[in-house]
Amino acid sequence: MKNIRKKINISSPGLLYHLDKLEEMHFIQKITLAQIGNAKINEISLDPLQMQTIRRILGKECKTTTLLSGFGELYDGYSIPEQGFQLLHYRHYIIERVVCITTRKGKEIRDSKSKEEKLLSIDKYYADYDYLDFRNINSQFFKDIDSILRDELQNSNLIIDITPLSKLYSFEMLKRANQYQLPCYYKGKNEEQKDVLLWMTNLKLKGDFGK
Repeated sequence: MKNIRKKINISSPGLLYHLDKLEEMHFIQKITLAQIGNAKINEISLDPLQMQTIRRILGKECKTTTLLSGFGELYDGYSIPEQGFQLLHYRHYIIERVVCITTRKGKEIRDSKSKEEKLLSIDKYYADYDYLDFRNINSQFFKDIDSILRDELQNSNLIIDITPLSKLYSFEMLKRANQYQLPCYYKGKNEEQKDVLLWMTNLKLKGDFGK
């Protein structure tokens, strides 16, 4: 606090006021390291989930873009990352990294298919889950979801594919995309039954799923 006050020449009450406002807007997060009576020692840092918005406001856009996709275990689901990547590439999006959320079995299927087909190299997997985890709001996956987004937003902009896995997965990812102002899409079909990206950014869903 003292270092911040000196750098921007502001009083303690003034600094606290602005920090409280930034916390209300979810731009920063405070972690209390120690407390004696009413006195607290707080660690203050930027909220990683707001990195994309903060970069945009400050004019410090990150040049790396990550596609956060995923796939399940049925039919050709393992190729969902390729389908989204190709449609983005066709629209001149430059994707440097591809990260996938899937199940243990789903990863095994993709690993096997990659020996027969030319598939994208996945930079990182979040695959320590079973399929039922994506249909249960109280599962470990839905406890991990914000940590996954924080990890990926540290050094990259993010585009979220809400197509794969379950409807609950899609709804929860859409909710977070709106909350943290992240672009997201659903892969659908047009009138000619050709694959298209349906951009879902700013499509609002009201209410919470029961726990």
